[in-house]
Amino acid sequence: MISFAQANSSGSMYAIWRKDDRADLATPPVVALGDEGGIHLVARDVRELI
Repeated sequence: MISFAQANSSGSMYAIWRKDDRADLATPPVVALGDEGGIHLVARDVRELI
């Protein structure tokens, strides 16, 4: 996982889930890494997030 932005003020982060060796980092799923340990799917890729 590659964290790229803070999701809230309590420590949750947005991250790109590198589940394979894709060269284009815009295509893997985007997840939220919760401040209490949860992992939540946010978007299928960066374009869907935006």
